[in-house]
Amino acid sequence: ETMLKDANSQLGEERQRLNEIIWGTNAGTWEWNIQTGETRFNERWADIIGYTLEELAPISIETWMAYCHPEDFEKSGALLQSTFNGDTDYYECECRMRHKDGSWVWVLDRGKVVEWDEDGNPLRMSGTHADITPSKTVEAEIRRLAQTDHLTGLSNRHQFTSMLSQIIHINKRFEKNIVLLLLDLDRFKSVNDSYGHPVGDKLLIEVAEIIKRNCREADVVARLGGDEFAVVLPLMEDVRDAALPAQRIIEEVSRPRIIDGNEVHVGISIGISTCGDRTGDPDSIYRDADKALYRAKNCGRNRYCFYVEGDCNECNSIDRELCGRNTLHSPTKSVAE
Repeated sequence: ETMLKDANSQLGEERQRLNEIIWGTNAGTWEWNIQTGETRFNERWADIIGYTLEELAPISIETWMAYCHPEDFEKSGALLQSTFNGDTDYYECECRMRHKDGSWVWVLDRGKVVEWDEDGNPLRMSGTHADITPSKTVEAEIRRLAQTDHLTGLSNRHQFTSMLSQIIHINKRFEKNIVLLLLDLDRFKSVNDSYGHPVGDKLLIEVAEIIKRNCREADVVARLGGDEFAVVLPLMEDVRDAALPAQRIIEEVSRPRIIDGNEVHVGISIGISTCGDRTGDPDSIYRDADKALYRAKNCGRNRYCFYVEGDCNECNSIDRELCGRNTLHSPTKSVAE
């Protein structure tokens, strides 16, 4: 009898220590009868998603299925199967769960099969849920900063390059045109020299807003560095339609503006290119837009110019139809040549 009391006392102490560890780590716990679907959660498991256990009753494996993000549930199922097959000793998955307030909470879901039947099939599994939303939020912010221009909030060159490759791939699949606009401010250096870099920075922020305002939701707008910007226009039926936003941007940027009490005058030159026969690659479409930008600068600045084969030292040939300055010119020659 004394031995039984001692054993019960030790068992009670062990349970107390385990509860204290669980409480100290702020973890939700779960137990799952794999064969019947019966589950047990502690209060913290429910609290992570804004509920009490009473509100979630009756509780089963379907409770988890109902609140897990569909994409993550699929991933979770694959990882569980790997554990059931004996490929891994432990199950671990980062999942989103729907909170009571409608938001998504990130949890680190960990577990281990604690009982198998004679045929090697899993019977019971136990594990924990840890709320990792704060760390995922920090990760997302770091990722955003790595892909964003710190001054204008636009995509940076790295993100632009990545998105350009993805959009070219998508456009090929849908057999649509992709158009790239390279934009470069005219006389920006004189603004910095005359009024200082703080005024120049504010000008860049205003220009970024103008470019965004004149683009579609699906367009990718980026600052590549200095006073150079880029816009990727995906899924275009007619590449000549790119002249519309280009013209609007030129008109707005070229208007005089007051910054910190200084009247600032700049223009913007734009080079426009597309994937020839929708089979181009990021390097070639960028190179062609850069050539068109140089042509726009060489033809008087503050205008847009489509890329075509051949040189254009001045607007006195058929290429004149492909250059615009404050009035819209619709090219009659194919701009995808």
